[in-house]
Amino acid sequence: MNPRFLQLFRAWIPSWRFFETLSEQPVLYYRTSAHAAGELGAWRVGLRRPPRRWDALFQNAEGNLHLACYALLDQLEDDIQTAGARGPEALAAVPASPSYRLVENLVRFLLRERNELPGGGRFQFKVCRLPADGAAGAEAPEDIVVSPVHRI
Repeated sequence: MNPRFLQLFRAWIPSWRFFETLSEQPVLYYRTSAHAAGELGAWRVGLRRPPRRWDALFQNAEGNLHLACYALLDQLEDDIQTAGARGPEALAAVPASPSYRLVENLVRFLLRERNELPGGGRFQFKVCRLPADGAAGAEAPEDIVVSPVHRI
């Protein structure tokens, strides 16, 4: 058979990759204070994986939102890398970035959803890199960006 003829049928044969390679993933943390002058509390994980249910096979709005939030964290990291900054100077590089503003609004949404939004309080968030398998290594997670303290 002619190899060119076989090239035409390559579109009919899918090249699926069912499993992506494991890599680090961004994780969102936040902390709050109930008072304007109070000490900020401990860091808490911002995004929790929604529980799997059988009806998610047909309509999975929570799962789609969860994936969109992680895509937003990836976009924030890409914006910081494009600006060429890392660590403390990363925040100065992207203060007006749409992805930074969206992550800030995401944290506000999570605080509102969890009833952790005290009037007159403050919050701070950070995005870190953790191994995808969830294994906690010997070293502390790498901070991608740590926000300043925001008023609620």
